[in-house]
Amino acid sequence: MEAPARAECIAVGKADARSGGMAGCVQAAGHPCARRGVDLRGAHSPGIRRRPLLPLVPASSSPSPGTIDARVDGERPRASVPVGVLTRHSHAYTYARLSVLADVPAEPAAMAIRSRGLAGLIPRGANTSRLYLQCPTDDTLAQWPDERIWSEPEACFGTPVPTGPIVDKPLVPLRSVGYRPKSYGRLYLLGDAAHIVPPMSAKGTNLALHDTDVFAHAVIRRIRESDSALLDEFVAA
Repeated sequence: MEAPARAECIAVGKADARSGGMAGCVQAAGHPCARRGVDLRGAHSPGIRRRPLLPLVPASSSPSPGTIDARVDGERPRASVPVGVLTRHSHAYTYARLSVLADVPAEPAAMAIRSRGLAGLIPRGANTSRLYLQCPTDDTLAQWPDERIWSEPEACFGTPVPTGPIVDKPLVPLRSVGYRPKSYGRLYLLGDAAHIVPPMSAKGTNLALHDTDVFAHAVIRRIRESDSALLDEFVAA
């Protein structure tokens, strides 16, 4: 593929109120592009110093010549790829996770493996915590009243755990999904658009940041050195 003298990189992200938006992650990790003449367009991410950003480019817009469309917004970009181009690899786990959001401090903040599986208590602010409890896939919320939920971490960690109002407690089926190749024409898949992992400790965000860092350097090499080797490796990995 012939490398353009200058490329416009449109980074479209998935909104997430807690993380500031995946486009913000793309902006943060992709900053070498901005220094080297590549235009990253995305949502504002507080605390990142960079030049002013343009509004998000609609997914339906037609890219201009030389455009590289980097997408991290889940299933939306894959819907535009013809059937049969991408190969889907998936794994469904034999257990689920009860993900509890509670208005209590995480004391202790810890993770442990017990006879019934993983348990974790993670801070989500000074007085908010997320409690993760592994459970069978056929469990229902009716089997998890608040009293049972609060008995689990104390038994697991061997120390009393503060209890309080539970704001939310969804049962989350766990899966891992990956797509290959991670491109179609000028469209490149990053983050959740390329792979989905079980939610825990911002693994998805960190993978998206890693993808963006690798992708940014690959695009820079292609533009400046007419070398697509790194970009080809990213697509196939």
